[in-house]
Amino acid sequence: MMSRIILFMLLTLYVQCKICPTTKIINSVMNFKKLENCSQIAGDLMILLLENTQSESEFNDYVFPDLLAVSGYLLFFKVNHLTSIGQLFPNLHLIRGQNLIKDYSLIIFDMPHLLQVRLNECLQIHRK
Repeated sequence: MMSRIILFMLLTLYVQCKICPTTKIINSVMNFKKLENCSQIAGDLMILLLENTQSESEFNDYVFPDLLAVSGYLLFFKVNHLTSIGQLFPNLHLIRGQNLIKDYSLIIFDMPHLLQVRLNECLQIHRK
């Protein structure tokens, strides 16, 4: 396990990374464009109030395989028709938890269509 973490850290040093600041995806799926080419979020990632989506196909164009780490918390709140968080972030390795909400670094709340989290590549979720 420790060797995988060290390998991940070394890869992030050598891969050309785009570090993005705290990001809010709010009210429209089109705001996911803010995450294009981000490999790390230096802060928190909030995806919330996407209540006007009509079907899960609206998320099909938004997949972020380059996003590997979030240094703060990852929040999903009132996102309709999203069935899998892993479909958005298939290679997310780390939620560092430098910032927390009520002592949590991964928050999933009021997601009526969510069927699975499926963050298969996530090695660690911290709370510091």
